Amino acid sequence: MEIKNKFPLIHHEEEPTQFIRVIEEKCIACGNCAEICPQNVWRRVGDIYKPVNYRDCSECGACWDVCEAEAIDFNDPKGGTGVIFPNV
Repeated sequence: MEIKNKFPLIHHEEEPTQFIRVIEEKCIACGNCAEICPQNVWRRVGDIYKPVNYRDCSECGACWDVCEAEAIDFNDPKGGTGVIFPNV
């Protein structure tokens, strides 16, 4: 049985692209990104913080905004990546 999308104009990428990139040399591990993230996307990995779950990202850019060291390169993802808010 094929499951049809209730909202046919909404498409979710199965493999989200890495639209958030950490410039590791700049990261000072302040943790601001993890603290501000409403979707709990960030984790400490060794001496730096990294996004670990792009699928849950709400694409708000708050992490980029609060990064003291300007170590986050945030690009608007292509449509359908991260959290989807249907237009109903």
